[in-house]
Amino acid sequence: MKWFFHPATFFKGVAMGIAEVIPGISGGTIAFITGIYTKLLDNIYAVLTLFMRGLPNRRALQTIDWAFLGTLLAGMIVGIGFGISAVLHLLERYPPVVWAFFFGLILGSAVLIARHTEVHKPKYLLPLLLAAVVAWIITQSTALPLKPHPLYIFASGALAVMALVLPGISGSYILLLLGMYFFIIEDTLKGLLVEPSAQKLFHLSVFGAGAVVGLATIVRLLHHFIHRYKKTVMALLTGFVLGSLGKIWPWKNPVQWLDTTSGKIVQGIPPSGADFKIIFSQNVLPSQYYDTPYLGLSLWSFLLGLAVVYLLFRNAPPAQDHP
Repeated sequence: MKWFFHPATFFKGVAMGIAEVIPGISGGTIAFITGIYTKLLDNIYAVLTLFMRGLPNRRALQTIDWAFLGTLLAGMIVGIGFGISAVLHLLERYPPVVWAFFFGLILGSAVLIARHTEVHKPKYLLPLLLAAVVAWIITQSTALPLKPHPLYIFASGALAVMALVLPGISGSYILLLLGMYFFIIEDTLKGLLVEPSAQKLFHLSVFGAGAVVGLATIVRLLHHFIHRYKKTVMALLTGFVLGSLGKIWPWKNPVQWLDTTSGKIVQGIPPSGADFKIIFSQNVLPSQYYDTPYLGLSLWSFLLGLAVVYLLFRNAPPAQDHP
């Protein structure tokens, strides 16, 4: 068993952590475009297998790259802290500039990865287009007005974690689509910290159980198919990433938002000076943007995202995720 600190893996973990606190971007997307997606899946699969088989032996433990997982987890923790303290602050002050950077980063990465998946062949192009359409439909959908029944809470946990693992689809956005984001994050999780109750603990436990089942299911499926039909799976995942770009378009006008003062959900564009959180938004041109568009800064930010991709792919060795 080897225990080493991997600086490159650490910074990839930081990027994944930052992505997880930004609605609309998945940590799985960052893992995919940085070339560690397959390795991450393999190690999670190995850990899950050990738990399912009971008490592991020394040889079984050595099959897991603990240095990789530990370094990545440490980076994600740092990234989440940095994302909450700095990136979310910038996102509130200059949203088009931040979104433009991620748009350039993910667009450039997806295009470069697509070049390695032989998408000029119909058998790979069709899965890519299909996945792109599915991701676009999901990321442009509206919330389902369903009540938090225990079975629905369980299913929400499973689906959110599945989306978390898939590149291009944010787990938090899936919760928004299912109408469960504020119930889980605001009412249950934060509510449990402020005013603990047996009911809130039960809801969180059911959600957690669903998340565990969802994680075990999606990891086992992906692990099975990615090692047998790698180019097809990579084409699908690239399609998910490309199809999700609509969600991170820099200029979006709110169409539904939460008034943090009253706790009410309001339709339309929020008035100037309102304290709000966007639930759903609509992509618009910079000239139609409801606030300052920061067009020049956003363009430079987009180019910076492309430049980062170029430097990463130019200096990095061939990643195992890129056929």
